[in-house]
Amino acid sequence: MYLDTDYVVDQLYWQYIGMLRDRFDAQGLADTIYTKPAQILSLGTERAGLLMPWLDELVSLSVEGSPRHRFHRMQSLWLSIADQIAPHVQVAPGCFTADSRATVNPSAPRYRHFSPLREEALAIQHILRSDVSRQWTLEDLASRVHLSPRQVSRLYSNAFGKTPLAHLRMLRVQERGCRTNR
Repeated sequence: MYLDTDYVVDQLYWQYIGMLRDRFDAQGLADTIYTKPAQILSLGTERAGLLMPWLDELVSLSVEGSPRHRFHRMQSLWLSIADQIAPHVQVAPGCFTADSRATVNPSAPRYRHFSPLREEALAIQHILRSDVSRQWTLEDLASRVHLSPRQVSRLYSNAFGKTPLAHLRMLRVQERGCRTNR
């Protein structure tokens, strides 16, 4: 079974949404607790036998060609499988930095990687977080950091994996969720 690291980071983010600010925090958490890039799990024949019908159905649904229509069933199957294997996944006994993790367990480069953060990207992130309710446009943000709107979108996407306006929508959803939970 292979789990894409972006998927794992997204799952961690949603699992700990009350404690993490964004997916970078989730990536940091993943780097801290999952120190091995790959693990072989010994589940035993009884537990493996329990998983086989779920795995078979999950594979069958994913190769049928219309997984969007069965997304919730597929998600349900995956969560049932994850519930059984999670106790067997090894986590770090202590904290590691991303650098120490890479030297202890070197892994192949990931398909998706984020560029080093430029000052302008951090400035845009700060601007968005400081006034989430404002109707920001790319032109507004571009004028604040003295770049073109297209450059702002490209720079921010490279740094954070989404456009500034998509990030703004996520921040608004988080803010509404925080107000609802009070």
